[in-house]
Amino acid sequence: MKLDLNINELFQEEAVSITAPKMTDAVHQLISFIDNLNHLRQIQGKKEQDIYLINIKEVKSFKALTKKVFALTQHEEYEINLRLYQLEEQLPSEFVRISKSEIININFIYKVKLEANGLIRIFFNNKDFTHSSRRYLKSIKERLAL
Repeated sequence: MKLDLNINELFQEEAVSITAPKMTDAVHQLISFIDNLNHLRQIQGKKEQDIYLINIKEVKSFKALTKKVFALTQHEEYEINLRLYQLEEQLPSEFVRISKSEIININFIYKVKLEANGLIRIFFNNKDFTHSSRRYLKSIKERLAL
């Protein structure tokens, strides 16, 4: 892969241009990396009276329950001090909103099942599952290429 770098004080902002004969895995990786440059990498979570720094890549989902937001990892659950709409703006591209009360990490999806009522049942690696809402169905299908 060839790299061209052009630094000039006259440029108003940083910009990245990718030129390729076709879409490849390497191009997808570059796009994902660039999209995620300014997103969260860690988040503070509270469990009992202790505060933990949680790596975003370890979070399988964020859920809003009883006016509180929780980060769920494979084995733990932490309370987060942000609202879902705030998280949605700051999370990397592997996170997708599936309902008014949940955002999931698509890297933890084991399988999906289309239900007769038009919803999607999403199974995680640890065999937990959740459901999408109809409102977010179109964006979920686009992100999962269904």
